[in-house]
Amino acid sequence: MRKNLLFAMLCLMGLTSAAQTDVTNKYIDNPSFEARFSGWENNGMTFQTNKSFKKKDGMIYMEKYVSSGSKVGSASIKQTLVGLEPGTYTLVVGAHNIIQGQTEAKQTGAYVFAGDDQVEVNDSADYSVTFTVLQGQTEIGFKASNATGNWLCVDNFRLYYNELTWEGLVKEMQKLIDEAESVVGDGVTGPVLQTAIDEAKTMITDKVLRPSEDYQDMAKKLSRATLEYRISNATGTTPKVTTWDFVPTGVTIALGRMTVSGASKERGFCWSTEPNPTVLDNRSTRYFSNNGNIYCMEHLQPATIYYVRPYAMTANYKVGYGDVIKIATLPKGNVTTWYDNAGDEETNYRIQSAVNEVQWLYDNLANIRGFNLSVHYVPGSGAGGGTADCSYGGWMRVSQNIPYQQTGTILHETNHGVGVGTTGEWYNNSYLRAETSRGLWLGPRANQVIKFLENNKNATLTGDNTHMWPYGINGASEDSYNPEKTILYYGNVFTTHALHQDGLICSSSVGFATPAYVFQQEDNEKYYIKSENESSTGFLTMSATGSLRIEAFDADNADNFAWYITFDPKTSYYIFQNVGTGKYMTYNSGIKAAAKTSISATEMFHLLPARESVTLGTITTTGYWITKGYSVSLQTGTVASTSTTALNFANSATNQRWIFLTDKEMEAYNKEVMESSLETLDALLASVRRVVDTPHVGNGEETDIAKIDAALVSVLDEVETAKAGYTALSEVSTATSQIETALLAFLGQVSAKEVWKPFDLTFLLVNPGLDKNCDGWSLTTTNSYSCCEFFETTFDFNQTTAQKLPGGAYELRVQAFQRPGTASNTYNDFVTNGTDNVNTQIYLRTKTQKVKNIWADAQSRSLGGATSNSGGKYIPNNMLAASKWFAAGWYDNNVLIKTTTASTLKLGIKGTTMGESFWTVFDNFRLYFYGDYTTDAIITGVEDIATSLPTEDKIYDLSGRRVERPTRGLYIVNGKKVLFK
Repeated sequence: MRKNLLFAMLCLMGLTSAAQTDVTNKYIDNPSFEARFSGWENNGMTFQTNKSFKKKDGMIYMEKYVSSGSKVGSASIKQTLVGLEPGTYTLVVGAHNIIQGQTEAKQTGAYVFAGDDQVEVNDSADYSVTFTVLQGQTEIGFKASNATGNWLCVDNFRLYYNELTWEGLVKEMQKLIDEAESVVGDGVTGPVLQTAIDEAKTMITDKVLRPSEDYQDMAKKLSRATLEYRISNATGTTPKVTTWDFVPTGVTIALGRMTVSGASKERGFCWSTEPNPTVLDNRSTRYFSNNGNIYCMEHLQPATIYYVRPYAMTANYKVGYGDVIKIATLPKGNVTTWYDNAGDEETNYRIQSAVNEVQWLYDNLANIRGFNLSVHYVPGSGAGGGTADCSYGGWMRVSQNIPYQQTGTILHETNHGVGVGTTGEWYNNSYLRAETSRGLWLGPRANQVIKFLENNKNATLTGDNTHMWPYGINGASEDSYNPEKTILYYGNVFTTHALHQDGLICSSSVGFATPAYVFQQEDNEKYYIKSENESSTGFLTMSATGSLRIEAFDADNADNFAWYITFDPKTSYYIFQNVGTGKYMTYNSGIKAAAKTSISATEMFHLLPARESVTLGTITTTGYWITKGYSVSLQTGTVASTSTTALNFANSATNQRWIFLTDKEMEAYNKEVMESSLETLDALLASVRRVVDTPHVGNGEETDIAKIDAALVSVLDEVETAKAGYTALSEVSTATSQIETALLAFLGQVSAKEVWKPFDLTFLLVNPGLDKNCDGWSLTTTNSYSCCEFFETTFDFNQTTAQKLPGGAYELRVQAFQRPGTASNTYNDFVTNGTDNVNTQIYLRTKTQKVKNIWADAQSRSLGGATSNSGGKYIPNNMLAASKWFAAGWYDNNVLIKTTTASTLKLGIKGTTMGESFWTVFDNFRLYFYGDYTTDAIITGVEDIATSLPTEDKIYDLSGRRVERPTRGLYIVNGKKVLFK
């Protein structure tokens, strides 16, 4: 404080301190271009390594050159300085604007500038600009507009702090006062603006000594009040702004996209560490042109939470905003670089400056850890056949060929150094690559970056065994050496780092995916955590001892099911605290909940996003692995428990992925689940009533069938009456259990009266018609047209009933066929030679039955879809066609079993050894119960056996449904039970 007062006194006395402080490295990024374009916004300048420019400093200078006799025209290279202390500065820059061979003629149109102050450039010399900064920020650089020379050069930016001079202070403050007063128009100002104007005037006229920070605060206050007044009094139509839903975020830089409807004079992004940023906070209009405009937010602080959103402002200061996105800048990585300087001077300059630029890009855009880039000049054909190469870990060789001594090549080879094409996660991982070793990258983070960069929601990252594209810079031809579109380099680094967030391992010392802000949480929001596994219907809570459990949501104890999820930007890990108990999720020989007075590494968890979205009713969201590396992952256990196990990175590992629902989402989800549960209850009531209505008899002579029926019907009637008042899922669950218990008791005492009309228990199966993809079944496979298929692979597709069903005779029916080979080969085997090579079976517990050969139900005409034909007969050749054959009733199969005790029933379809072109398709599982029959009695109860059935008669299956085209099995024809063989 004393220092600032002293300087103020000196200024007021008309004295100026002669001392200057060199603050170049404090405020200017890459001041002599030793890292090429790093930190600079370039428009038309190129880098040069020779010594032709007399004011060059170090390796690199920037130039724009045209042949002698031509005019160089326009170009610029500039940088915004932030965090400047209030004061007067001097910028010194080496530059020239000349016509070669005519240095005595003074040229025009080129300037060194700082803010609104500038000095014209002509001969090769040091040029200086003195300027005052009050608001902590200014733009510096070199610019040419219709410059008359043919050769522009610039290098060696230097910045000196001169303290705050009274003349500079008055000049800058008066500019702000003049601008503020210019917006008044009719002379009426708002009280905030008028107060700011009055205070600023007093500050420069009353001669009261103040610290320099007070002048800075006043300047910011007046500038903000002026803009705020303009916005609050703006007229006209507000632009409509839409935010792209993903913001690639680095260490100090973030990118954004928007779409705007309506006129605007200014577009950009604004940001703040507080929610709902406005243009009164930080803002930037800088953009890259790349499939539309990509806006650049710079000078962010590492490891910091920000809120960002786009804006558009009209000429009349009407401002429209897009949606806010919460981001977390990355902690700075620890990449190191080294070059052996084994070439001649200019070669070393080119390679070293390219390496420096790569270092800058990784320092500002990525959080790569444990990586050292060691670059070696290797002339001849040894370095990648005269190009360049790099091994995993960072040992790089660069050849003598100049096109490969560039930033793009170093970036490309660094990709290999951090795992692209050099690790199993890239070239041999079925979870992350569509074809294991090549093709589409399946990780969500890298694909989010590519969609953003390409401005295309359908864009994806792809590649071969060793390369990625787009933004892989796969060859010198993809790098211009002197890019005006630095987005090519940004895109490469952002994509590479996103690969590591998806699961690529950046270095062997790290050994796992890189943590990141993948779930956009809010600190004070309550979240309810549900397993992605559909069979786990409860929510995450805990026992009294801290064991994590899955239990049905209890609205009376809602906070015990609620969690605060916070994010630590310094580590990029998440922290989970139970709202009701205050306990934290922690890892200590397993993941559990415990009371903690301080947070340590044991309470920090890595979230890995799923590669496929999940839908809960009307909510589409993403599941996350909660993990601490490969060996620790939270998963749902048996019954209501959870367990800690090794990470299973498969898409099918839904029991290891967790969904986070907000209060609002939870309310919507519970409402949807309640509605769905009531619909399911209604369907169960209807299905059980159909069971009761099926003609049946008691299993013993003393059985009182009326009493048995009444017991079940009483439960059904009771639930039917009560369900209108149900408000909780627990009530529906209790009612369902009551019905199932009564149903099982009923079935244990009765048998179907007629063997051709059994009880239909299909409703006890989960997704029997395969209408919900493969939900409820043991495997996930291709599902189209409500059919499933397996091709050239063995499989066991099954489920087990949730209920222990009473002893008795059961039948499983499934529509299915197998083509055991090509269509023509199978025709020759089955039709011509009478050989059936089918090895797919349906099964019910221990009983199995081969499914029909595809030629068994061939038709004399196509039923639709793609088909194959031989001998005048048609068979399906794709899943659409298979669905047509199934809809017509063909390819029905059955298997029977008799059980003696109450037990669950495992049922399904399986295929053993599969050969080339072996194809199985299936649909429409049905389960029937006969009661106290033997399987032989079911078969021997047949009144007739036929190899063909009369088409003029009405034919019914054992459920009483009319069948137009019967297949092998039991049917009712003219009131008689007929076995069709």
